[in-house]
Amino acid sequence: MTIEGLRRSLGACPDLVVWTDGDLGHLVDLDRCEVPTLCFFHDPHLLATWAEDYATAFDHMATTQRAFVDRVGKAIPGLAEWIPYWADLPEAPLRPAPLAEREIDVAFVGHVKNPNHVHRARFLAEVSERLSARYRLHLGEGDWRSAYARSKIVLNVPVADDVNMRVFEATACGALLVSPAGIAGMDELLGPGVDFVDYPAGSGEQAAARVVQALRNLSASQKMAHNGFLKTVGQHLRTHRGRQVTRMIRQVLRTKIRRDSPAMRGLKMARALVALALDTPMVPASGWNVWFDERLELARERLQNEFGPGPEAGEQAFLGALVGILQGRLEESSAALAQASRDPELEGVARYGASRVFRLIGDLPQANLWYPRGFRSGQLHGKAKRYWGLLWAALNHAVRDYSIRMPDGRVELFRGPARETRISFESSAQGPA
Repeated sequence: MTIEGLRRSLGACPDLVVWTDGDLGHLVDLDRCEVPTLCFFHDPHLLATWAEDYATAFDHMATTQRAFVDRVGKAIPGLAEWIPYWADLPEAPLRPAPLAEREIDVAFVGHVKNPNHVHRARFLAEVSERLSARYRLHLGEGDWRSAYARSKIVLNVPVADDVNMRVFEATACGALLVSPAGIAGMDELLGPGVDFVDYPAGSGEQAAARVVQALRNLSASQKMAHNGFLKTVGQHLRTHRGRQVTRMIRQVLRTKIRRDSPAMRGLKMARALVALALDTPMVPASGWNVWFDERLELARERLQNEFGPGPEAGEQAFLGALVGILQGRLEESSAALAQASRDPELEGVARYGASRVFRLIGDLPQANLWYPRGFRSGQLHGKAKRYWGLLWAALNHAVRDYSIRMPDGRVELFRGPARETRISFESSAQGPA
């Protein structure tokens, strides 16, 4: 998907380009857009391989997750706004039923059969084992409105320490929310011990204990549930978030300019394209290699632009090396990493990458020569940490077998030739935390 394609479909140049992660189609020429750009990430915690790099290719960002703003907000040239999830209700009931009159003791409505949610299924199984003999449970998929309106307690089990819609759905229905402690931004929305009950994240035993305690003291639980209800209907419905989005868009439109220079936009787009190429499917399917190759070629095209001797030169060389690794041009990659090592911020990461590339080539003396002694990836920050993540992904990608057998018996290679080994990282250079 391209900006030019959008322009042709509209018949005119838009005033603002807004992208959301709803359908996961990507704009691959953001750097060539003439008007301000805005991304809205609903679930960046589920898009870890590329979300941060893609977000920085935009002028402005909004996201439902406070933690994502904290991680990438400083790298966004314009606004980086936290717009949390909401209760997807036009309005909440004025008088939800008291907890004592509700027939379900504990409810959870959400995905439990998805392969990405194995930990959630195990957690709920543990909670169910501890509670099902004494209490009425509703754990699984279904209509959350009906379930939560009839439940005393709603148990929240997020996918990845995120503030999800269940937080607001439960409280809008007047149920007592029991949710993990320590989620970024949660205490700015609802107060633990005041509006909801928290439990140590990951502990099914502690979650069950907090549920039992809340059910045994329904008067205190009713008070917290009512507090949570009032905050949600007063601040966290669909209409409230709509106003926040409207205010942000009006503020963005007042700028009417691109925030970065054309060179920096090209560099950021190249980095985003490399990250998108590395977003390999869980189950490779026919046609994925076209996606992979196209994004790498688009990145390579941008890196052929003249960036000059400024601070972007090291990043340009490093990204060129990553593209070379992924396209099998290892000799070119080793030379590019040597050039990138002249950037003081990238020196350690670039030397480590060069050492690994020489190992892939089979030149062990050069690999040993380039290995950065005393290198510790845990000490990386800023630009170096960002590029370490991409390097780690690219090196492992280069040695994986992405071949599948097609229905007609053909074996299609998605990244070949396949090798039998993977890069193994020593304790001195573990993957990014």
